[in-house]
Amino acid sequence: MSVTTLPAPVAAYLEAKQAHDSDALLAALTEDAVITDEGNEYRGSDAIRAWNEKASKAVGATYAVEDVAAVADRTVVAVEVAGNFPGSPVTLYFHFALRDDRIAALTILG
Repeated sequence: MSVTTLPAPVAAYLEAKQAHDSDALLAALTEDAVITDEGNEYRGSDAIRAWNEKASKAVGATYAVEDVAAVADRTVVAVEVAGNFPGSPVTLYFHFALRDDRIAALTILG
């Protein structure tokens, strides 16, 4: 099922990623949120902040939403990610699980 708008916490997360704002990114997450990226899990604000600093700021990443869909209990967002890394730009698929108007889990797949 296709959706045309992003849920508020997903929009806030993507805005924070684009702005390289770790505080705003963490505000979009539940306290026990888990992010899985490149096969690695990040739990807790310190681990997620460190991941975000490395994954976004270090490579000067930019993010452009290409598509949004509801798949089972997840919001899946196709995002073109460009930056200073091999293979740039790439389309990645962000699988968001929401709970209480925040992101409880995110899995990023290529």
